[in-house]
Amino acid sequence: MAISFTPIQKRVLIILLLQNASYTLLRRFSIGVRQDTYSYHECLFLAELFKLGLSLYKIQADEEYVNKGLTFQKYVQGVVLESSKMMILAWIYALMNVLSFVSLARIDASTFTIVAQLKVLSTGLFSYLILNKQFSKVKVVALFNLVCGAILVTTPSISSSEDTTNDGSGAGGSKFIGILAVALEVTLSGFASIYFEKVVKGAGLKSGQPLLGIFERNVQLALHSLPFYICMIMFSSEKLGEGWNLYGIMLAVMGGGGGILVALSVKYADSILKTLATSGSIVLSTLVGWLLLDGPLTFVMLIGVGLVLAAIWLYTFDPTPPTQPANVTEKAKEVEAVPLISPNNSKKESNNV
Repeated sequence: MAISFTPIQKRVLIILLLQNASYTLLRRFSIGVRQDTYSYHECLFLAELFKLGLSLYKIQADEEYVNKGLTFQKYVQGVVLESSKMMILAWIYALMNVLSFVSLARIDASTFTIVAQLKVLSTGLFSYLILNKQFSKVKVVALFNLVCGAILVTTPSISSSEDTTNDGSGAGGSKFIGILAVALEVTLSGFASIYFEKVVKGAGLKSGQPLLGIFERNVQLALHSLPFYICMIMFSSEKLGEGWNLYGIMLAVMGGGGGILVALSVKYADSILKTLATSGSIVLSTLVGWLLLDGPLTFVMLIGVGLVLAAIWLYTFDPTPPTQPANVTEKAKEVEAVPLISPNNSKKESNNV
């Protein structure tokens, strides 16, 4: 059936789409056109730090801890102590980063991009397995179209910029290991998305257990993610703080804000709709990049754009009528099978007559 969006869902998903497209374009301009040399690891660290600061500010501004009779410091301390679920997610993200390095050292960027697009399907699969989300045939077709379209849009642009790509014979590994690594990353990406959705929506909470807000969850996630980024910076060969400029700072701020937007989109919509929004941002950034940054736009990419837009339309305006759950249908049949007048009652009525 067609999806009926609430006003807040529309706002969050549209802002996420625009943020993703803007982030991609700014990064392409900064690194691709200007050839800025600031550390990407430091950029990720600053983004996480900005997200942490913004989340703490929002918690203090909302003052919900006052209603619980706590000070701000005591409330944050309690949030940190109850962060085991986010610790698991942070280490999943850390493992995904390691796997991306392993895969890119052994396969070219085009192969990596093609396999990475399968995270759409892995998200859908885990949504079905963990959240018991049902997909009509139309929605399944839409998700496959989305994957194909994203591959067609992104692969030519990656290929055209590959001047020094790896040929799959990287030191100490094979192409098979690289593909296996990115496939595992795709699987973890789908699981992490649904795991995060389950946590922020409070699924599986015990009675009386409080449901933490988006900003509390972002504080927890940031605190467990920052040590990993610090380790990446320490073991990096790049000089600390070298090459930083306004564009790098803007990217860090946009990256931190994007993390909060992702959480909001999962909270008020779901992981699949979040994926549709980010896929739409690929189309938008490709078209704007072609207009403003002299980016590639081939016939194959246009076909991909069409497939992505068609997939978003199909998934959103699915004409399939809603189906009742199996247990509801069985109960309805049982009710229909019960006779309105039982044999005993009919005999009594005939005797009375």
